[in-house]
Amino acid sequence: MEERIERLTDQGRKDTGLNFEESGCDYLVVDEAHMFKNKMRPSGVAELACSPGSQKAEGLAMKLEVLRERRRDRDLAEGRVPGPERVATYATGTPVANSLGEMWVMQSYLRPDLLEAAGVGGIDAWGAVFTGTTTSVEMNATGSKLRPVTRIGEFVNVPELVAAASVYTDAVTRDEVAQVGRIPELETGTRQVISKQASQEVRDFITDLAWRGSNFDPKRPDLDNSLKVSNDGRNVSMDERMANLGEPLDGGRVDLVATQVSRVWEQTRDTVYHDDAGRPEQLPGGLQIVFCDRSTPHQKNGGWSLYEGLHRSSSTPCAPRGCGCMRTTGPMGGSAVTPWGSAGTSTGPASRCCSVGGQWRRTCRCPSCCNGGTAPRCPR
Repeated sequence: MEERIERLTDQGRKDTGLNFEESGCDYLVVDEAHMFKNKMRPSGVAELACSPGSQKAEGLAMKLEVLRERRRDRDLAEGRVPGPERVATYATGTPVANSLGEMWVMQSYLRPDLLEAAGVGGIDAWGAVFTGTTTSVEMNATGSKLRPVTRIGEFVNVPELVAAASVYTDAVTRDEVAQVGRIPELETGTRQVISKQASQEVRDFITDLAWRGSNFDPKRPDLDNSLKVSNDGRNVSMDERMANLGEPLDGGRVDLVATQVSRVWEQTRDTVYHDDAGRPEQLPGGLQIVFCDRSTPHQKNGGWSLYEGLHRSSSTPCAPRGCGCMRTTGPMGGSAVTPWGSAGTSTGPASRCCSVGGQWRRTCRCPSCCNGGTAPRCPR
């Protein structure tokens, strides 16, 4: 730990200029404080340990210690008995996200004096008092077998832990949030989960994953390992093409998402919304946000991605950007063919069609676009 601190504070590797000690800062307000949860905490218990930790978390811890030392020195110089040094306010909705040890991290940031007074200043001592083991039956990485797993998985001595935490924490409940602002209600009152049956090809692939998970060579993790097996399982459950299988006959999850997006788009495409001042927005239609944290596009490999699949899906509604729609900006036979929304395109309907010689023609699989390419004007 001492060597790591020396590397972090080595000024020879840093730019010269104003440093934190010279900034005059005497109090920190840290929003999204869970981003600093990976503070280094060496421990013999895997569930509590975090080594080597993140540089930004270690940097924040050192800044807090500097501010506390200044407060103590100022109190002594003014003839006061040093008390709890209030040097920071943290704001977060997830103080404990992945590990029980993150509770100790927050306490060590904000009130390390309470930990020292209770004799649990170290992570191992704190874990021995406030955490306990649990045994549960879990699926293996491939989802094919059950196995018993024992790990640090629960808090113990909860009343004492809550009493210590309540000294320096405050919580805002959902009801309190509703008093100062309106919380949007879900359309059906609950989350909508849309499921689909796996194809035979996917079921065979998962069966093969189970065999791989039990037979890979531990001496050659470069060929196959449990992380690869788990990642392949997550990929194939999202879309067959992510696992290098063929295109699903039913369109897969991409078409399911595109169908829902199209349904909402059709319902709200002509709805005019107003801002806080009551003025109508220039663009009609509702806003939809689609999140996806896997199969993101990569410029290097240029392979298939869910983003591309959603843009190209036959169920995706016509859109002005990113869907591959083409419109010519010159006469028939001209070379000026550019995607919608690109520089140089003339204004026109946001469609997945192209205008060639004044006629709108389909360049996608959208079955309702331009009446199959025969309409003189694209209705979208």
